[in-house]
Amino acid sequence: MDKVFYVIVFMLILVVIALIVFLIVLFSKISEMKRKQTILENKLKGENAEELLLKVLTQNDEIVKEMRSNKEAVRALEEKQKYNFDRVGVVRYNASKDAGAKMSYSVGFSNESGDGLIITGLHYNDGVNIYVKRISDGTPDVPLSKEEVAALKRSKLG
Repeated sequence: MDKVFYVIVFMLILVVIALIVFLIVLFSKISEMKRKQTILENKLKGENAEELLLKVLTQNDEIVKEMRSNKEAVRALEEKQKYNFDRVGVVRYNASKDAGAKMSYSVGFSNESGDGLIITGLHYNDGVNIYVKRISDGTPDVPLSKEEVAALKRSKLG
């Protein structure tokens, strides 16, 4: 009988210790919740939490709509960008032996679509002749000189 009594007392002591540990954990959780609640109340400054949440959700919907609109605008700009001349190549050279320094030039402009433009300025002692040649889908409308081909290649690289 004595053993049963000691076992029961031992079990009761274990239950009391478990309850004390449980209470300590419970109080620490409650104090943590109180601390977070205090922080939240300070942030709300008297506003109703439901109204604040509704306001945030409405703002979020507006931001999502604006973001979609911005994505559409970016797509449109990317599509337009394909046709803009955004690559440039320049070649300077002597058009004639008596011209001296490399005063003549060919400037190539191209885009992603393979379209482009070549502007060539040939400098001579008595003046400058300027020519413009169009490139459509990588094909020039008139034959190109070797300098113009080099300018076009440079523009496609750049």
